Formats: sequence, C-alpha cells, structure tokens
Amino acid sequence: MEKEANNTSRPNVRKCPYCGELLPPLSNVCPSCGQIVEDQNGDNDVNSNMSEIDDVCARFSGTSIRIYDYILLLIPIIYIVWIIVVFVKIAKSNRLYNEFCSLRAKTQTLYGDNHRFRTYLSSKTTEMDSMRSKSKTSHIIIYIIIVVDVLLLCVSLAG
Repeated sequence: MEKEANNTSRPNVRKCPYCGELLPPLSNVCPSCGQIVEDQNGDNDVNSNMSEIDDVCARFSGTSIRIYDYILLLIPIIYIVWIIVVFVKIAKSNRLYNEFCSLRAKTQTLYGDNHRFRTYLSSKTTEMDSMRSKSKTSHIIIYIIIVVDVLLLCVSLAG
C-alpha cells in the first residue's frame, strides 16, 4: 500500500518507443532520436500539476495587503504615540510641581515675614495641591488603562 502511494507521487519513468532511450520527466521529445512521444499519463500529471499551481495562485492572491491593512497598522502607531505624549505630559507635570515646591521653599525663606506674600503663597499652594491631586488621579486612570490594554493585547495574542 505504501509503495503504491509513493509511485503515484513520482512521475513515471518512460522509455522512447522508437529507440528505447529513457525520456526526461515532463518531456515529450526523445533526447536521443528526436521523436515526439505522446503519453496519456503525462497529460494527467500535467493537469494535476496545473490544478495545484492554480490552487496556490488563488491562495496567494488572498494574502495581498489592501489599503485597510495599512490603515489598521496606523492604529498601534497612533496608540504608541499617544502613550509617549501622555508620559511626556506626566513627566512635565511632575517636573513643574517639583519646581513649584523648590520656588516655594526658596521664597518662604526670603519673604516669610511678608504677610501679603504668605497669603499669596498659601493660595497658590492650595491651588497647586488641588491640581496635583486631580493630575495624580488622572495619571492613575491612564496607568490602569494602559495596563488593561497590554493585558488584552497579551490575551488576544495568546488566544
């Protein structure tokens, strides 16, 4: 049974009926005597191979990249750029808050006795602390969104 399967997958060895010389596979012309040899089994092999080639070509045409593939590729790039922009904003926010704290400490030492300045600094400190609290909340929400997105990406790639 195994030998039969192997025989059908290999082309048949053919001999020229005119001179007895072995014919090359898929050739209908004898290299020795030049006679044209017709073979019905060869036509079946050719038809089978042509069918396989058609099938591969049809499957290959389904792999071409279309315009929407390019558009879909932009989505992760836009998302990554968004993440970078958000992290830059968070870093800038932290840097500016630290700069405020540094200026507050410096100016308190210089103008701590001035009532007008203490009132001004107190209101600005309240304002900055309120903004800092809101920004910390939004930073936490952004971190959670990014972690959830990464987890969903990992699950979709695993599944």
